[in-house]
Amino acid sequence: MTGKRDFETILYEEADPVAVNTLNRPDNANMFTPTPCRQLRDCIEDIRNETRTQVVVLTGAGDKFFCIGGEKGDLEGTNLYPGVVPTLEMFEAIERLQ
Repeated sequence: MTGKRDFETILYEEADPVAVNTLNRPDNANMFTPTPCRQLRDCIEDIRNETRTQVVVLTGAGDKFFCIGGEKGDLEGTNLYPGVVPTLEMFEAIERLQ
């Protein structure tokens, strides 16, 4: 990523040609909520738009979990759960890396 960005819930490290994205919410087992999904999507889009990175590693902070999934409270409330759209956008960004 040309200009290093600061993210609230993920850590980004780059050692050409490898980029490491770390879900950094170990206190709650790196649960997905809209915020980390959006930040991971944005980071991946930034990586996709530059040419140095050839490998992206996705990992989780902490000793026990990579990620235990979505946080139920953020995924309920409407017919289209608020957490679904950011999660889909995150997975679409990952898919576009291929």
